[in-house]
Amino acid sequence: MLVIREQQMQVLRAARQRAFEQSTVEHVRRRFPAACAALGDTATHDQVHTAVQRALDHGMTSPADVRGYVDLTFLLGPDFDRSGRYSWAEELLADHRFAPEVKIGLLTQLAAQRAGAAPPADATAPVPDAADAPPEPLPFDGLELAEEPPAADPNLLEPYDGDLPPDPEEEPLPPLPEYARCDPHFRGLP
Repeated sequence: MLVIREQQMQVLRAARQRAFEQSTVEHVRRRFPAACAALGDTATHDQVHTAVQRALDHGMTSPADVRGYVDLTFLLGPDFDRSGRYSWAEELLADHRFAPEVKIGLLTQLAAQRAGAAPPADATAPVPDAADAPPEPLPFDGLELAEEPPAADPNLLEPYDGDLPPDPEEEPLPPLPEYARCDPHFRGLP
């Protein structure tokens, strides 16, 4: 039996969080190139790390919600949830009636409205960039419309012709074997 100790789990969690933070850094570099260039590599990494921790403190656990929170820190500032400048954001984050994905959606809409920009088409989360888009569907590889369907297999049974099975009232059931007559479930049958 394989046993994973708590210390090993912590190492695995930390490695997973570092990988997520690195992918989020790449995400914000694509979404906010001017802000990342102004901050520099180290400060960008630090802001992403701090934002991820705060998102977790606010109860956000899904990668999309955490990444949306990180986006908001680059839109509104790293302390938007504590500075007092955006009291509406602080109130919304503290409101436990809303699920995290709803909070992120509302915060994104409100931030876009206050900035004078149109909210994203899908206001439940920040606008995804090209790297977050689903892959293109594969081309159809089945029958083309101009092709004929394959010929029927001549070895198959004939299709149902519409005749119903015999009616038990007209054709009586065969008599039960002797061993079945002793069973109380079959009493009363011929």
